Amino acid sequence: MRSLYLVLLLLSPAFVFADRLTLVNGDRITGELIELVDGKLVFKSPVMGTLMLDWEDVSSLETDEVVRIALTNGEELKALIMGSGPDGLHVLADGRETWIKMEDFVGLNQPVSKPAPTTWEGALSSSLSVVDSSRDAKNFNLDFDIARERATDRLTAKAAYAFASQSVSGGGSETTVDSWFARGQYDVIINEKFFWLGSLRLDRDRVSDLDLRTAIGAGAGYTFWNKETSAFRTTFGLSYLREAFTVGGGNNTVVLQIGTGLRHEFNSRLTVLHDTSYFPNPGDLGDFFLSSELVLRSALASNMFGEIKFVFDYDATPAPGAQKGNYRYTMGVGMRF
Repeated sequence: MRSLYLVLLLLSPAFVFADRLTLVNGDRITGELIELVDGKLVFKSPVMGTLMLDWEDVSSLETDEVVRIALTNGEELKALIMGSGPDGLHVLADGRETWIKMEDFVGLNQPVSKPAPTTWEGALSSSLSVVDSSRDAKNFNLDFDIARERATDRLTAKAAYAFASQSVSGGGSETTVDSWFARGQYDVIINEKFFWLGSLRLDRDRVSDLDLRTAIGAGAGYTFWNKETSAFRTTFGLSYLREAFTVGGGNNTVVLQIGTGLRHEFNSRLTVLHDTSYFPNPGDLGDFFLSSELVLRSALASNMFGEIKFVFDYDATPAPGAQKGNYRYTMGVGMRF
């Protein structure tokens, strides 16, 4: 009877399919390897239950099933562990035996981290003013921006429209501002600091006789810091810049593309945003287009804010008869989503 018990015990799954662990003090334990994370080995024994051991207390480890070995270069190797020692692991992977040095792996069967869900963030703001005086004036501004960031890439987009008019002596009205722009940028994140980028910007200004300005660019960027309350990035690359004027003619050239972006929260209510895009002609630095925007936002409610905005655009070679520089101040309210 005792012989039959031993045979059944030896043929049980705990013995037929069991990982084997030898400690530095000579103790031997059979069971199931759960994981090795941060130098802590979790091992489940049918007799002793779940154990948590320091990896430095393990003399040898063998597994009967394939385990996931996390390497220091970020890759993962699936293999049988045939033995281990102070210098590393002796493994069988894809039918070949190999040795993994201790400094070349960081864990075994580490929990698989789920990618962070893709989230979108954005803001919509507007301002409207009608002044009834000796010269009726109307102003309207609408701004929209949206962003999505993941571990591997980032997408940002922004668009704005501005209109202003005032009455003139003798009747009628004069349009003083009628412009819009839209821009988008896609970043491929290399690491915490560097990223590749592709960008597109479109501008139209009827008052300045700009029918359409198109800038298509590519380059690289560097993140100086990216914290919860503050971030600062710069970009550099090349862009194809095309300007078509309402009165005829235009410009077509390849220019440099330089940009900066700053976000800083002074406190839970006050935030400053600043973006600059600079497109100089490398063959003639006196020929350039510059666009800069400074925004001061103050929280009003959970998702509502008030803002003061200053926008400055400068085209060194505008349409004939148009002024080179244009700027405007706006005050408005908006909401985040």
